[in-house]
Amino acid sequence: MGRFLDDFPLGMTLDISHATPPASRAIAFAKTFAERILNVHVSATRDGTRHLPTRDGSADEVLAALRDIGYDGPLTLELDDKKFPGTLSKRDKVEVLIRERNHLESVWG
Repeated sequence: MGRFLDDFPLGMTLDISHATPPASRAIAFAKTFAERILNVHVSATRDGTRHLPTRDGSADEVLAALRDIGYDGPLTLELDDKKFPGTLSKRDKVEVLIRERNHLESVWG
């Protein structure tokens, strides 16, 4: 990635779910490419399943690192409702989004 970004004047998206586990890999990536990150896709990976909610704290270390390096761009929640147990109603989905937002705000503080 570094060589590619050296050759082209592009920005990038950091997708936390694809950059973890371990959290240290995503953190190193964020620190190395801090100036090039234009967007962050926020979700967790647990037991090999990607795009899960982060309110369990599994992405907090990465989010805190982004906060600490001064990232101030968009945080895009990338959740796959088909990976939730059972079918979610529209109301359930809105509640998930509200809880995720509240969690992100608590970390970003």
